[in-house]
Parts: sequence; structure tokens; C-alpha cells
Amino acid sequence: AMAPAQKRTLTAEEDVPRNRAFGLTSLSDRLARLVLERRPKVVWAVALFPLLFVVLMAIGKLLTPRLYRYLIAEDTVVEYATFVTFLLAAYVAVRLAIDLREQHETVFFLSYSLLAAGLFMIAMEEISWGQRIFSIDTPLFLESRNRKGELNFHNLGGFPLHYAFIVVGLYGAFARLLMPGRVKRHQPMLVDLFTPPYALFLYFFLPCALYIHY
Repeated sequence: AMAPAQKRTLTAEEDVPRNRAFGLTSLSDRLARLVLERRPKVVWAVALFPLLFVVLMAIGKLLTPRLYRYLIAEDTVVEYATFVTFLLAAYVAVRLAIDLREQHETVFFLSYSLLAAGLFMIAMEEISWGQRIFSIDTPLFLESRNRKGELNFHNLGGFPLHYAFIVVGLYGAFARLLMPGRVKRHQPMLVDLFTPPYALFLYFFLPCALYIHY
């Protein structure tokens, strides 16, 4: 008698047709491989990086306050790292939007197009739209209303930046956790595209907690 065939787990490359069914193509496929191939060390490294960053910054503030103040000052390491991070996120969102358009997922395509535009605006806001890089004067109508006299909108009086960080942080940290199991089972694409994975919990929770505290 012939031995029963053993069930083999598909690799990410072999599972591409299933990925495409969920709107995952090209760049999206490559991003999905990290999850599909279950690389726990990489996932844990990514998941715990925000905690390591906060701990190192806290130690730096205590031991080398002058260096700490330099790092968090405008036009230095942290500000430009934040700018680059949001810019890369906008690029990824654009690529995902293109993939979703090719899959004729109109609602998801429009959602990720708006997300890409929002991330790009946040990136540019972080550096005041290049004001100090290109020596641009702040228009008078903004200078009188901006708390720092800069060419941006998030420092305008009354802008709810503090609460926006809290709301986004709460959503990113807990949306997937609180998503009903029925939705997770029957709408996996909706869950994957509109809620951050558990590995990114600290990226949302820590900023949220800091803004609630301060």
C-alpha cells in the first residue's frame, strides 16, 4: 500500500495566487512574505524596536542631556528620521494603492491613496515643507497664527495635534485586537488592510501613552 502523502506548507512564492486573491501583488507580496514565512526573530526585532528606542532616549536624557537636546532639536537626527520614515510609509502606501487598483478594489484603492497623501503631508509638515532647507519665509497670514512662526499647519493655534496622536495611537494599538472574530474570519482583507498587525502594537501604543501622560 502506498504511504499517504504528507501535507506540506506552501512557501510565500508558491502561495502567490492566494496572495493575489487578497490584493497582494508585487511589493505587497514581498511585504507579506515576512508573515507568511513566519520569521519570529525578525518579527520580534521589529515589534520591540520602539521600546528599545524609548529606553535609549530616556537613558540618554539622564546621562547626556546635552546630546539628548541636540537629537530632539529641529533640523537634527530625530526630526529628519521621522521625515524619512513617513516619506517611506507614503511610498509603500502608493505602491499598495497601485496594486489594489489593478485588483479592481476601488474602495481599498481610494483609502490607500488618501493614506499615502496623508502620510506625505505629515512628512512635509515635519520639516515645515522644507522651509529652513530652502530658506523660505513664512507668509504673514501664517506667521501671525502659527505658534512657532513656521510654514506648517500643525502648529496653528487650535489645531488638535495632541488629540490626533492619541486617537491614532489608540486605533493602531487596539483596532485589530478588538475586531470581532466574525469579521476576522469573513473579511480577512479588510482586517489586513485597515488594522495594523499585532507586531506594530508598540509603534502606536507608546506614542499614545506619552501624549496621554503629557
